[in-house]
Amino acid sequence: MREVPVYRFIATEWEADPTARFLGFANNGSSQYFSMQREEDSEGTILPNAGNVWIELNDQGWGGHGGIVSLSMDRGGLSIRLTADMAHRQGGYEALRVDFKFPDSDFHSIHEQLLRVMTGYYAIMVISE
Repeated sequence: MREVPVYRFIATEWEADPTARFLGFANNGSSQYFSMQREEDSEGTILPNAGNVWIELNDQGWGGHGGIVSLSMDRGGLSIRLTADMAHRQGGYEALRVDFKFPDSDFHSIHEQLLRVMTGYYAIMVISE
């Protein structure tokens, strides 16, 4: 079985904006970050591969709409499996993993914000507490 190339980093901080449906993670000791944001006024629209969710890794040039095959989150982090097209835009990485260790209250806030960003895409999501 072929090993999937995964881009992985440890997030030391996170940010959310419920109004803008934005969720971001960063490592404050490096320039590594990952963010995702739902397009404005698109909550009721479901597109293939979450096409109305912008994802960005480390630079706007490595970003794009959609490309999300599946998404999972647990106490240890967030994992996203990408389409072949988005993997190409992400430097050949077919999956992203943001590792983190945040307090329970932060985890629950991240969970709630992730649900806001991914409204309607619950079929491609797995969240474990």
